[in-house]
Amino acid sequence: MKKIFFKTRKGLVLYSVMIIILFAYIFSNDILIETGSNIKVKAIYSVDIEDKKIAISFDEGMEVDETDELLEVLDKYNAKATFFVIGDWVEENPDKLKKIIQKGHDIGNHTQNHARMTTLNENQMKEEILLLHSKVKELTGYDMWLFRPPFGDYDG
Repeated sequence: MKKIFFKTRKGLVLYSVMIIILFAYIFSNDILIETGSNIKVKAIYSVDIEDKKIAISFDEGMEVDETDELLEVLDKYNAKATFFVIGDWVEENPDKLKKIIQKGHDIGNHTQNHARMTTLNENQMKEEILLLHSKVKELTGYDMWLFRPPFGDYDG
C-alpha cells in the first residue's frame, strides 16, 4: 500500500518552507538557496551576512502554475521570495507578474526561451536576457537584477 504524505502541492510547499525556515534557525551560518549568475561573474552560492536568513526562489513558467498558492503560503508566513520568470509565462500571466511585485517579491530573469546558455553565442545570450528584461520592464516598470541560467547551465 502506497502512503500519501501530502494531498496537495500546497501542503508540500508549506512543509518545504517550514523545513527551510527550521534549517535557517538551526545553523549559525546563513543558507542561500540560490544560484544567481551574471555573464561576467561566476555563480553565487552564498553570501556572508550577519543575520540568519535564507533565500527562497521559484522558477515560473514550468508545467504547472501554482503562483497563487505559493503567494498565499508566503503571505501566511510573512516570507519573501524571488520568482524567476521566462518569456512565455510573462506574456501569458502579466497580472500574476504584477501581483508578485505588488506583494514585495523579487522577479529574476530566467531567459526569454529557457535556453541552455552554453549552447548560445554571446549575442544570443544577451538577446535571451535583454528581451525578457525589456518585456518585464515594459509591463511593470520593474528592473530585474538577478539572473538564473536555465538548467544551472553556465561555463563561467
